[in-house]
Amino acid sequence: MYDQNFRNQAVKECVNGQTLKGTARKYGISDAALRTWVNEYKKRIATMSALEESPKVETQEPDIVVKESIVKLKSVNVNIDGHDITMAKQDVIKLMEIFYQFDK
Repeated sequence: MYDQNFRNQAVKECVNGQTLKGTARKYGISDAALRTWVNEYKKRIATMSALEESPKVETQEPDIVVKESIVKLKSVNVNIDGHDITMAKQDVIKLMEIFYQFDK
């Protein structure tokens, strides 16, 4: 219903110290909607922090060369046999090495 820029601005104000009730009133939205948006934001931040703190897997540099990209890969979500799996960048690189060896 509300575009993402609108939501982001309202959440930003709350995260930066404005009251939830005052911000909701300013933007003409319900307290409950804003609370949901703020909680979703906090969950995303917590998930990102957890990914950054996850143990690092030592890997050798792959034989294949991947061109530099503007997008920086941190993790990938895949569905394997109905199970959602999050793979860290190091895991993806290791899988690429394995597939490369089988393709030789």
